[in-house]
Amino acid sequence: MKKTSLILKIVISVLAVAIVGMVVLFLVELYAKDTLSYFTKHFAIFFILLFIGSIALLLPNVNRRKFSENKGESMMVLVGFLLIICAVISIIVSYMG
Repeated sequence: MKKTSLILKIVISVLAVAIVGMVVLFLVELYAKDTLSYFTKHFAIFFILLFIGSIALLLPNVNRRKFSENKGESMMVLVGFLLIICAVISIIVSYMG
């Protein structure tokens, strides 16, 4: 269990660093440049929401306790799935408009 928890923590950390990097890229291109790149225009919001949803799905597995009631963890799974659905919707909307 410890090894699995450590691997999940590393994956969550990598996803968090990727999210911060993409948000910085998005904001720099949004405010510093005249036009957005193809990646930023169509994929940045998709990947940001997808990674946040993935973190929300992984967090309950990292925080498991043997004898505790974790009522909020079931909500995290729902939030994770909703964020992934929003990510798919955002990529569809970016190509429509």
